[in-house]
Amino acid sequence: MPGAAPQLLAYTLYRWEMNIRMAAILGFVGAGGLGQLLYFKLSLFHYAEASTVIIAMLLLSIAVDQASAWLRRAMR
Repeated sequence: MPGAAPQLLAYTLYRWEMNIRMAAILGFVGAGGLGQLLYFKLSLFHYAEASTVIIAMLLLSIAVDQASAWLRRAMR
């Protein structure tokens, strides 16, 4: 387990980041979540609020990437 833990952790965080992206895409086509909020703001031409939602999604992805890199470094 100690040898596989960094890869397992990296893969788990990678899947979490993918789920954040998928939630945005699925929400945009009608499934709810951040994507639905983004679609709603864009359909009302509230571009400032839509950009806030986009920035929040980007920050979530960046945070997961940074957490993954930090944890992999800490486990070496």
